[in-house]
Amino acid sequence: MIANEPVRGRVPPAWFRALSGLERIQALADGRVARPPLHRLLSLRPGHVSPGACTWTMPASEWLTVGPGIVELVGLAETALMTAALTTVSPGRQVRAVALASNHFRPPRPQPGRFIARARVVSASRFFVFASAEIEDAEGRRLSEVSGHFKIETVVPKPPPPPASLPPVEESPPGTPDPLLRPFVDVPGEDPSDQPLWRLLGATVALVERKRLS
Repeated sequence: MIANEPVRGRVPPAWFRALSGLERIQALADGRVARPPLHRLLSLRPGHVSPGACTWTMPASEWLTVGPGIVELVGLAETALMTAALTTVSPGRQVRAVALASNHFRPPRPQPGRFIARARVVSASRFFVFASAEIEDAEGRRLSEVSGHFKIETVVPKPPPPPASLPPVEESPPGTPDPLLRPFVDVPGEDPSDQPLWRLLGATVALVERKRLS
């Protein structure tokens, strides 16, 4: 699907981690740092950002189905939990997930609109952060509750200092919508790799590998 297209998004520069965790997520939300490739691939977008809390949305797209009409929410859940935890750390620090858990209440189905994950920090210390999130569909129905335990670590090597100001960045449109915003085209098959999500991610892996070898 996208193996012949340029990579969308950019990996944050080294100085990005010299900002506090809250400043990093606010910069992403405000468009002062380009969204990473995974966020472009899954059309993940931050909404509300505050100390200890983050809101993220993702299209309820058929491109993300991994079974009979079931949308995979792992990318949305992990992003919301990790960024909420990240808002608690100081410059030069990062968080790493050590445990994730989830409880599901109803199957996430493809539908118009976006799923929304509201994450908040439950407990934070100098060494660990525990966060939880609720995920709802576009109609406000609760789909699942997720939680994560994160370890706080020092960024190595030490990142260079950030620039004095962060003006808005322009993400040049490549002429076509991001993958999840395109019309869904089903290709039936019995092989698990024929499921829409794996075809989407498989094309991305192929593109990254091709760039690595070129």
